[in-house]
Amino acid sequence: MFRHATQLALPILLVLCACRYTSHGGRADFVLGEGSFYSSHDDDGIQVAWNDRGVVTRIRLDGDVTFNDDDTAIASLAAPGDEVHVTRNGRALELRQTPTGIERVFLVDGQAAEWSDEANLWLAEVVGKLVRRTTIGADARAQRILSEHGPEGLVHEIAAIESSSACAVYADLALDQELSSDALIAATHSFGGISSNSTRTRLLVKAAGLSPQDRAVTGALLQTIEGISSSSNQRALLEAIAERRHFDGPLAAHAIQAARHVTSDSSRKEVLLALLAASPSEEGVHESYLSVAVDLSSSSNKGEALAALASTAELAPVTYRRLIEASSTIASSSARTEALVCAIERAPSDADVLDAYVTAAVGISSSSLQGQAFDALFEKAGVDLATWTKAAKGMANVPSESERSRLLARLAKIKPADEAFLMACLDSIDGLSSSSQRAKPLEVLVARTDLSHAAFERLTEVIEGIPSHKTRSELQSRLLRGMKAERE
Repeated sequence: MFRHATQLALPILLVLCACRYTSHGGRADFVLGEGSFYSSHDDDGIQVAWNDRGVVTRIRLDGDVTFNDDDTAIASLAAPGDEVHVTRNGRALELRQTPTGIERVFLVDGQAAEWSDEANLWLAEVVGKLVRRTTIGADARAQRILSEHGPEGLVHEIAAIESSSACAVYADLALDQELSSDALIAATHSFGGISSNSTRTRLLVKAAGLSPQDRAVTGALLQTIEGISSSSNQRALLEAIAERRHFDGPLAAHAIQAARHVTSDSSRKEVLLALLAASPSEEGVHESYLSVAVDLSSSSNKGEALAALASTAELAPVTYRRLIEASSTIASSSARTEALVCAIERAPSDADVLDAYVTAAVGISSSSLQGQAFDALFEKAGVDLATWTKAAKGMANVPSESERSRLLARLAKIKPADEAFLMACLDSIDGLSSSSQRAKPLEVLVARTDLSHAAFERLTEVIEGIPSHKTRSELQSRLLRGMKAERE
């Protein structure tokens, strides 16, 4: 009964303030700092002590005990020889089970005294605190409260329990019942007083599986996230909420904002992915997600989170633009490129989206990764000439001449001819110092027959600037042959 339960549930030692302990022949003296609590279990029995505002209570239990129905007295001891010792505020009580009943010795200031109504009140205060600060008799007491007051009464009692392990006994029983929305919300609020993060999280995860359609319950669960200090526990609860609760758009956006409280970057990213998968595809949800994802500090985590959003159902153009702008804040070029390419593959050919994409692509520091980003743009249909013109100017910043030359040669094939676009291409080509690299995109332009007079003049000028006489002469000859063929 009591002894077996406490062996499993009582903490070996909990000291909240300074505590000095000395043992004398199986008894214990505790000098406790104010606000301290102590409990232990060993071969000599269970020992509990606490200090409330300078009033010290010490209890030693050698055997199983049963409390009366209103938790004001000890009703019985299990076997002959079992003992209970209580000292508090100058009073001491010793109970011993004998074959004929309980033998009681009551002392006041060390002198034998008659048991009185005042003594009953003294013991009632001790027992009331004992049952709420330990798991002693918790199973039987919880069942009694449930029987007498129903699930709501059990939930109400949880708030009065001061021990995390004891609270779990009452809470588990309450969560196994059919609870009203108000009772379930009250239960989640009461779990906030549990000092153990793991116990609190386990109970909240259990609560997350109840009344999944109830928006108020979901909101109450989300309010508890900030009070959990462990990232792993925050993640466990939010993932349980994502898996077990029903979300509409506003509630999903609220849940995503709650992920801000997850202190670990990797855990926050995993929570975001879980919540995104469980949420409806709505602009408000996507905006909420972006606002949290952009604050991830790790490049890999931010990149993965943004790529996940890009991979969802079709987003609004403004969301794609903001997604691309968020991707440009990723420090790692590889992670940034991956997120950008993922976004542009699904984005509409919207002018603002494309403009943001080119700006982000130009900001990539690696030549090969810049090339990947621009190659993804080349594969997209419906890109306007304004975007290609901006891309032509941006390609002048590609560090590698061979990669810049390759991209400009591909860009030079874009039609129809537009003077501003062709001039931007030629200006970027003119920045190439290598004759062979400059020749590759120029060969494409020389073969075109749709150049304006100004573009043709600029092309001639760029060819004349090629350092290699051989390369320059070959391109000039091709240009003259083209002009002749066009006249014929």
